[in-house]
Formats: sequence, C-alpha cells, structure tokens
Amino acid sequence: MAIVDATEAIFLALLGIIANVFAGLIAGLLLVKEIVYKVLGFNKPVPHPRSILITGASSGIGAELAVQYAKPRTRLVLVARNVTRLEKVKKECEEKGATVEIASLDMSDSAAVKSYMEKVDKQVNIDLVIANAGISMTPPKEGELFSDAAQRLFDVNVFGVFHTIAPIMEGMRHRGRGQVAIMSSLSGIFSHPNLSYYGASKSALVAFSRHFRPVAAEQGIRLTCICPGFVETPLVQEMRNAGGKLPGFAVMDVKAAAKVITKGLERDRPVIIFPAIQYWPVHMTSVMPPFIQAFWNYMALKYPLAGSRQS
Repeated sequence: MAIVDATEAIFLALLGIIANVFAGLIAGLLLVKEIVYKVLGFNKPVPHPRSILITGASSGIGAELAVQYAKPRTRLVLVARNVTRLEKVKKECEEKGATVEIASLDMSDSAAVKSYMEKVDKQVNIDLVIANAGISMTPPKEGELFSDAAQRLFDVNVFGVFHTIAPIMEGMRHRGRGQVAIMSSLSGIFSHPNLSYYGASKSALVAFSRHFRPVAAEQGIRLTCICPGFVETPLVQEMRNAGGKLPGFAVMDVKAAAKVITKGLERDRPVIIFPAIQYWPVHMTSVMPPFIQAFWNYMALKYPLAGSRQS
C-alpha cells in the first residue's frame, strides 16, 4: 500500500512539473492559433442560418442550441426520441419567434433516419445541420460480448451521425453552400478507460471531420467538429448517479457551452474544443509516452464514469 501511495505521489509530482512546463506554452499556442485562423480565413463570419436541423434536441446541449438559435424568420427542425421533452423545447423556441418542426427518430434505425433527412432537406433546404445525438454506456455486462455493446454504441454515435448528415450534405452540394457540425467529445481525443467504446466512437468522428473538412469545402460546405468536455447535462448527471466522481469546477454550464458552440460556428472554426481546463490536460496526456498514459489509466480507474442514454 505504501509503495502504491508513493508511486501515486511521484506521478502527481510529475504532472505538476509537466503542467508548469506547458503553462507558458499554452498561452503561446493560443496566440499562434488565432494568427493561423486569421491567415486561413477561419474567423470570417458565416451568414446566419435560416433553417437549422438539430438531432438530440430534447435536452442538454441540443436543446440549449435550439433555444439560442430560435428567433423570428428562423426555422428549426428538432429531432430526438423523447417527444414529450421535444414538445417543451419546441414551445420555448416558438415563444422566441421561430418556426419549429419536431420529429421522433431512433438514430440507430438507419433507414428511417436517411429517409427523414432526405425528405426534410427537400422541403426546407437546411442551412445548418448539427448532428448532436449520441449515447454513452458502461462496459458490457457479464456474459455479454463487447462487440454487441460496441455495435449499439456505433450504430448511434457514428452511423447515426453519418446517416444524418449524408443526405443533407448531398442537398448542400447541389446548392453550393451549407454548414455541418458534428458533436464529438474530448473523449475522442483521449478517453477514460471505462468509456473505451464511447471514446472509440467519438474518435471516429474526430478523424472523419479532420480529413473530410477540405473535401466538403470544395463543395461549398463548412464542416466543424465539436469536442466538449463535461457539460451540465442529463448524461453527466447519469454518470454521477452511477457513481462517477466529477468535481464541480470541471463541469461547464450548458448555456455557456452552447454559446461557445454558436460563436465557433459563426467563425467557421474547424474544431471547437472546450473548456480549456479539461482540454489541455487531456491533450497533453494524449501525446505523452505510453508509460505516463498507463499511469493515467491506472489512476482514472479509481474514478469510474458510467451511464447510458440516448437523447
């Protein structure tokens, strides 16, 4: 026990040293990022979208984005499974002057998702699609193959996203304009061991967004990947209820998170990552030598995160 405690103390001391070394670099990197974005034109304002489709819009970030985008002469198409919660979001958006259509869809039903997206884009000509719907889950239960658990997760988090954006992007391609936002996660950069399948699904979205953005740009389509850390949403609350330990300072308010996203989309940012207090430790860990990552995983297993939900 004493050896383990001493090892943990050494590990924490090393993290402190690394944090101090990188503290100055972070400020410099932020400045360089802004310069690069300005040179490449990523800070150019994007015209305000008049027709917006948001999946996972019944609660959390999706619902708050709908409310923040709601205004007169704006049409919102809100998609989720829970119609009761969708109706509440619809009412709030309509009170702000928006025209709102809602639809109940299971994002793992690929045929239904593709059919609806094709239909609604022909009717509305979507300017901005935010593929926000997703689930998180614990490792497989005893006796269950991990492939079955992973299949359910990827059906929603990866293929649900693809089946959402592909039909709409086809319409955008013909129109020569449009904007696509894909909701990934900081777990797509480096994940908690108990969320390995979730992290893998979000990593797929990060990789797709990174490599497909220039292809989409040639067709007049702006593509952004959103990587939030912990945000005060029902999903995070379920993690707490399942025994996850999340310090209050590490969880961002959902209104503030949605504001960061809308501002980033207005500037056509290729990636929107927040909050900084979570991003930098995760990013630094992702580029550390394997033995440090192994130590992080060992420590992380003491703070389990769990939960499974589809909005």
